[in-house]
Amino acid sequence: MKLPVCPHCHTVYRYGEVRRLLFHREATCYHCQKRFQVKKTRCLLLLLIWAVVCIAVNILSLVWIGNITLIGIFITNVILAVLAILLTPFFIRFTANEQR
Repeated sequence: MKLPVCPHCHTVYRYGEVRRLLFHREATCYHCQKRFQVKKTRCLLLLLIWAVVCIAVNILSLVWIGNITLIGIFITNVILAVLAILLTPFFIRFTANEQR
């Protein structure tokens, strides 16, 4: 896992910069001033990984901790959801704009 880079000049973007670009379709590189597209296609992969991990953790917690309550499972799922949100910038990719 690594943060995305500019497809033109390969400038590495920091975590906070990628978080700001999450809701944009296009952006301009602060180094080379060229435009690129922000692709969120790998977020589906993150969602799938999160769902599998949540199901596995829920099953294991029900098996190993017999007296776990619904609140305990809910808190566990909220913690896993926050971790998935924090990992979102690692699943974003920048691609060069297509020439028309």
